Amino acid sequence: MSTGYTPIGQIKISYSGPVPHHLKGLLTQRAWNDIIRAAWQPVGDYWASHLHAKHFTQAGGREYGYAPRQGETGNPHPSGFWASYTGQKQKHLGHKDPMVLTGELRDASKAYRVVAKATSKGSEARIVLPRAQKANLMPKHGKISLRDELTTVSEQEVPALVAVFDAEVQRQFFTQFGTRIDVIPGS
Repeated sequence: MSTGYTPIGQIKISYSGPVPHHLKGLLTQRAWNDIIRAAWQPVGDYWASHLHAKHFTQAGGREYGYAPRQGETGNPHPSGFWASYTGQKQKHLGHKDPMVLTGELRDASKAYRVVAKATSKGSEARIVLPRAQKANLMPKHGKISLRDELTTVSEQEVPALVAVFDAEVQRQFFTQFGTRIDVIPGS
């Protein structure tokens, strides 16, 4: 069953062999892994410039499937809406945006780095938010993980991220070899 979102650390590009068979004569495994690792940086940059801000909006919270906060539909507050976390934000700050009380997490999470790895079995990348300590805290009562919510990518966003990745692989390959790479599905 699909939840509608994917933590960015779980987006993986896999290959059936160490180096795609149609490229074996052109480059070594190390060179291929270097190209793949380098291709993840623009994906992280795209996430930061196009997707990061949406995580702090109500529309983004719905799209990413955030757990309902206290006072929202699905998580009522025993003392009523205005006594809840969401009600207090609405009353004092004039909004109900997820993960925004003081704005500290939103601002701190703008600093990021991409940690990528590539092996003969595939590759993956993680977005690391070194200044966003609040996102690294264990969820209270085991209900909400800010880290998972903040690094979530919706199914609608995955094609754009894959396109950025593919374009960078093409660019890296062209820079090193002066030719385009033929993308052959399943190779």
